[in-house]
Amino acid sequence: MPPLFGSAYAEASPLLRITGPAVTLLFFNGFFIYLLTALGRERDYMRVAAVGAALNLGLDLLLIPVLGYPGAAVAAVLSEAGIFVVAIHLLAQQGLRTDYRQLLNRPIGAVIPAALLLLWPLYMGTVTAFLVASCGFGVLYLLGARITGAPRTHDLQALRQALKR
Repeated sequence: MPPLFGSAYAEASPLLRITGPAVTLLFFNGFFIYLLTALGRERDYMRVAAVGAALNLGLDLLLIPVLGYPGAAVAAVLSEAGIFVVAIHLLAQQGLRTDYRQLLNRPIGAVIPAALLLLWPLYMGTVTAFLVASCGFGVLYLLGARITGAPRTHDLQALRQALKR
């Protein structure tokens, strides 16, 4: 962080290391938002989000007094994990039992090469590297999505059918 934004942001570096794993969870949780919305199950996602918010609040109350602001970062990561688990459980209860690896292989295949490009600015430490990596992420993601065919129309149709049962 300091090479990109100056020494005023030096304390943010450890927090970014803690919250880094949450990026993957945010990707999946974003998928659930759109999936449930597309299927007309906004209330179900609202329940998932309420559990995540309650979990985050409870963990914040427990961890911040002990760990300080890194406790808030840990709480955020654990809350995203909680949202992921609850969403998977909710979908399974409603009849959507699927191999999520099979379903998400193509989107993950599209995003991983692009996400790896975002690691470059961490080592280069320049604003130029950050800007190039951000633009490159978009290009690589679209290219990866095109190559992998993510998402396919029949995948979305299969999800709709599974939830109608």
